[in-house]
Amino acid sequence: MNRIVPIALCFAFAAASCTQEPAISEATPETAPTQAEAEAPAAVAEAVAPAAPAATLQEIMKNIIVPSADVVWNAVSYRSTPDGVEMVVPATDADWQRVRDAAMQLVSAGDMLKAEGLPVAAPDATLQDEGLEGNLTREQIQTAMQTQRAAFTTYADLLQAAAMESITAIDARDAEALSNSGGTLDGACESCHTGFWYPAPQ
Repeated sequence: MNRIVPIALCFAFAAASCTQEPAISEATPETAPTQAEAEAPAAVAEAVAPAAPAATLQEIMKNIIVPSADVVWNAVSYRSTPDGVEMVVPATDADWQRVRDAAMQLVSAGDMLKAEGLPVAAPDATLQDEGLEGNLTREQIQTAMQTQRAAFTTYADLLQAAAMESITAIDARDAEALSNSGGTLDGACESCHTGFWYPAPQ
C-alpha cells in the first residue's frame, strides 16, 4: 500500500503539468525594440552600394571575349584535299571541352558587361584604334553606355545567346551547328561595335 502512494502522486503531478498552459513571454518596454532599431537593418541594406566593377570594358574584351571568341571561331575549319573540301572539327572530348569552356567564358563576360558603372578603360590605357576617324572617343563611349544602357545590355544578351547556341552545338557534337553559331557570335559582336565603337556614318 505504501508503494502505491508515491506512484499516485507522480501521476497526479504529471496530470497537473499537462493541464497547465505554457507561459508566453511578452516583451516589456525595456526589452522591446524601438522603431529605429527595427528599421535599422533595412536602412543599412539601402545604404550599401553595389560593388564597383572589377574590370573595365577594355579588359573584359582583351582578356576574355576576344580570346574566347577566337577559340569558338577556330573550332571548325575547312581545308581543301584531293577529294574535295574537308571539315576539320574537334577530334577528342578534351578538344570539345576546350571549346565549351571558351563559350562559357563568353556567357560570363556578358554578365560582366552588364555591371552598372562599367568603365570603358583605365585612365592611363589607350583604346584600340584610338583617334581613328569615325571611332568614338572613350568619353563618347562612356556617355553612350550610360545614356543607352538598355541597348548596351541587349547587346550583352545577344553575346550570351550566341555563346549558348555554341554550347548547345558542342553538347550535341554538331560541328555544322557550331560553325553556324560562330556566325551568330560574329553578328552579336559587330552589332555592339557599330553601336558603341565605330558607328556607321549617318
